[in-house]
Amino acid sequence: MAALILTRALAAQVDHQLEHEVEGASVREALDSLFAMHPQLRRYLLTDGGTVRQHVNVFLNETLIEDRRGLSDAVSPGDTIHVIQAVSGGSA
Repeated sequence: MAALILTRALAAQVDHQLEHEVEGASVREALDSLFAMHPQLRRYLLTDGGTVRQHVNVFLNETLIEDRRGLSDAVSPGDTIHVIQAVSGGSA
């Protein structure tokens, strides 16, 4: 299993649980494992076409994933996936 860690803003959608244990050999499979537990997160992270939304970044072991469309980056047991949603707004 891999650890998938959400930002606090995303975790607010899933009872404030920051870290999730997920299964999968790719980032896509790991995200699908998360969505099986929390289907409401899909619309925050992926477009209708299944690609990572523009304002979302996914890191695998501290490296930005290479495949934002197919999410084919390989995941191994013990890996850590961070899902970070950009925050914007307000003026100074």
